[in-house]
Amino acid sequence: MRRRGFTLVELLVVVGVIGLLIALLLPALSSARETARRLQCKNNLKQLGIAAHAFHELHGRLPPGYLGGAYDEVLYDGFEETYSWAGSLPYLLPHLEQQNIFDEIMTRDARILDLDARNIGSSWFKSPDILEIATARIPSLLCPSSDAHRTADFAYVALQAHYDHKKQWGSVYEHEIVNTDIYEQEPMLLGRTDYVGCTGQLGKTGAKSDLWQGVFTNRSRNRFADIVDGTSQTLLFGESVGREWPIADRYVRTVHTWMGSGALSNGSGPRNLRLYLRFSSVHHGVVHFGLADGSVRPLSTEINPFTFRSLAGMLDGEIVHEMP
Repeated sequence: MRRRGFTLVELLVVVGVIGLLIALLLPALSSARETARRLQCKNNLKQLGIAAHAFHELHGRLPPGYLGGAYDEVLYDGFEETYSWAGSLPYLLPHLEQQNIFDEIMTRDARILDLDARNIGSSWFKSPDILEIATARIPSLLCPSSDAHRTADFAYVALQAHYDHKKQWGSVYEHEIVNTDIYEQEPMLLGRTDYVGCTGQLGKTGAKSDLWQGVFTNRSRNRFADIVDGTSQTLLFGESVGREWPIADRYVRTVHTWMGSGALSNGSGPRNLRLYLRFSSVHHGVVHFGLADGSVRPLSTEINPFTFRSLAGMLDGEIVHEMP
């Protein structure tokens, strides 16, 4: 009995059908992967919120936004090397299953993470020992959609809310270091983060914008009871993927470090654009934020700037009835 095989035409039809099915399935698979990554990103922010509550339970207050200037002092320009400049995230390490990293920092130089938030310590990025510790990679501080450890030209090691009372103009100053190892001039693998605390409109600088100050400001010692607007109305942490800007024929990239990127201003609102230092993400149309009540919400990149300012502030009295 003679067996009949496939004709060339039949084979071409089968291959065409398979190709069509693949073309239809690939976008769905890609969308499913991004959905899973967004869920993981939201869970990371959820864990940060839980860590903040655990810290508050232990110490009776939240960690400081960052250790800049002396206590109750407002610095208007320059980054003094006599200040630690450590951000809020390293304080939460014991509650993120990173107790060993926290203990290493405290063993090398406890002034770097002053739990009282009032004492003066030397800059963490000037200490070879602390720099070495700060190379640790902490997966829960990275958005799975963002390749946070790809090549970068600079790394933010300090952020400072600044206001010039004479010019009546303010912004967030950043201090960055060239992304090379201080010993061998090889790429530095400073541990990075895609999540940064919220300092409100401009933190606490003695300006009118203090009305919209956030939870994490310079040497802050805020309690949940201090959040006048309510914990469900106040941002605690948000996504920020750093900054990229074009120079000549390429983009220069600066990334956040978990050791030094303490708190960001709400600025002009969250964006997917990375030209400026602001809350941002690689998720289409949204940036995820963790609120003080422990919830996590995606905020539209088209959010009204005044609504965003109200959510970033903790005692402005402006209630947002519908979360955008």
